[in-house]
Amino acid sequence: MRNREDERAREQANGAVDSQPDAAAMSGWGNLEAWMKGIAAAGISGGANGIVTGFAAIGIDPSHFNLAAGLHHTLQIAGISAAMSAILGVALFLRQSPLPRTPDEK
Repeated sequence: MRNREDERAREQANGAVDSQPDAAAMSGWGNLEAWMKGIAAAGISGGANGIVTGFAAIGIDPSHFNLAAGLHHTLQIAGISAAMSAILGVALFLRQSPLPRTPDEK
């Protein structure tokens, strides 16, 4: 793939550019794949943030949220916070990039 890019750069420098677009650019799957990875990264990042926030509740109310008798409550708030943060992360990503770019767009 890198050799093809180098070859195209040399052709452009020499003024002999072929009119055939690259197959990867024609397919559009590269853009869709990058967009889907962005959505996944936003969800994972938001979820991780939510888990940290959920466990921070131990410092706020240690009698109710703890790793002994209050483990169920701690895991419950961490899970809810992770889900909400993941949804928010994906929504913010979709606000920035609502749809993957088509091969025509640069």
